Amino acid sequence: MSLVIGNLPLKSRVLLAPMAGVSDLAFRLIVRKYAGVGLACTEMISARALHYNNKKTQEALVTTPADSPLSVQIFGSEPDIMREAAEKVSGIADIIDINMGCPAKKIVKNGDGGALMLNLPLAQEIIKAVITGAGGKPVTIKMRLGWDYDNLNAVTFAKSAQYYGAAAVVIHGRTVKQAYTGNADWSLIREVAKSVDIPVVGNGSPYPENLLQLCDDFGVAGVMVGRPALGNPTLDGVINFEAAHEHLTLIERYRPAKTGILESRKHIIWYLKRAHAPSNLRNAAALAVNFDEMRRILDDARDISNLGC
Repeated sequence: MSLVIGNLPLKSRVLLAPMAGVSDLAFRLIVRKYAGVGLACTEMISARALHYNNKKTQEALVTTPADSPLSVQIFGSEPDIMREAAEKVSGIADIIDINMGCPAKKIVKNGDGGALMLNLPLAQEIIKAVITGAGGKPVTIKMRLGWDYDNLNAVTFAKSAQYYGAAAVVIHGRTVKQAYTGNADWSLIREVAKSVDIPVVGNGSPYPENLLQLCDDFGVAGVMVGRPALGNPTLDGVINFEAAHEHLTLIERYRPAKTGILESRKHIIWYLKRAHAPSNLRNAAALAVNFDEMRRILDDARDISNLGC
């Protein structure tokens, strides 16, 4: 079974989630290469930051032809600003995704992200505005089960998204108030999938070894993977030092030198944790000041792993 979003066919039903501070170009490229995901998404992009031509936000939109198909996720709660943001990213995006599920306090307190699950009329206006600005590109919605377990409105929300023209919904199987605690409730994701005709993509760990089994078990069109991809671009849980080295090279290529080494620290630590590397190597990675030093740390970890230590 294939997954088509709007008029865009995807080669795999496994998709890479947007993750703030993680889903940059280097990360997307390494997961695309090793996992063959059907779609990768940028980290969430502030519509207001785009409005003011924020430099850091512009850097987050850097892409290459190999980074395709690409979903650009935008967030905000002002329909006109969201329409403008959609217009600005439509030139590089194959899909424009609206974040209506982020649980981060600094996002929610501004009425953005997950706060929109409490404001269906505003969410509807935003969907209409983004579709207007998207210039024909498919628009998707990333949402949650609801604000909390007293407000499980995902079915209503998804039906509304479909009615106003969304091409698909991605639903994280937790409430906004849960953030990332507890387990995702895929039985409620199933109910959303039953309620609409557009594709529903499930999101939220834990994941089985066979990700596509979730599609069969819960009737979803696809699975979006987030945190399990950290230090695990193959998505199989097996440490791959070749991939770690390639990821480091991509960070060095696409990020400014000063910020690149800082950015690389968390990624390499995730690889080292997957490899059960000793704490002294993880501590060294946290303090590494250049890419050559980081490569030596990876080589030391690989040597220890090969010895079975």
